[in-house]
Amino acid sequence: MILIIGAMKSELDRFISSINSKHKVTNDQEIYIGKIKNKKVMISESGIGKVQAAYSLTKILIENKINLIINVGLAGATDSFTVGEVVIIEKAFYDDFDLTAFGYQFGQVPGQPPFYQSDKKVIDKLSCLKKYKNGYLYTKDSFIQGRIHDNEYCVDMEGAALFHVAHNQSIPMISIKVVSDIIGRTIFKEYQSFENDEGGVIIKDLLTKIIEEI
Repeated sequence: MILIIGAMKSELDRFISSINSKHKVTNDQEIYIGKIKNKKVMISESGIGKVQAAYSLTKILIENKINLIINVGLAGATDSFTVGEVVIIEKAFYDDFDLTAFGYQFGQVPGQPPFYQSDKKVIDKLSCLKKYKNGYLYTKDSFIQGRIHDNEYCVDMEGAALFHVAHNQSIPMISIKVVSDIIGRTIFKEYQSFENDEGGVIIKDLLTKIIEEI
């Protein structure tokens, strides 16, 4: 079964409505199960923040046989990207974990790699993703409103934690972000409008294409 997980249900609502899915609640966690071209799909929100995201994904993996995890959702980005652009996450980093004093790379958790990567075999077989940009993702437990690195990147509050759990369970995962706002230029009302309207449409169309190709 393929798991689609995003931080907020509002990001996934249009996709959920577009498929014939059954809703159920397990241990206070809402999930939706449906099919696209005979492929079984589970959809769930992770909640916001690293701990909540890791907890939600872990519960799902304990109770279900998942073969692939697709993390999708909105993200802030630097000004080399544009609002509405789709970004395939090449590498994901923790941006608020620092044990460099002990010889680790910034963001590296002991026993973990310095960064996480979307599964290359999965990305390579999805021709619908070839027209989109690749990018880095920095995950931090705060809403980023200013540039934090010199390179070009996306930011969120869940991605690296989801990769962390997937890595520990040896389950392939890809992460795809839709740029909702440009770091340092955020106008909250515009962000909300994009989240509730255009962002959900882009995510729905993207997920439909991905599931059809896998």
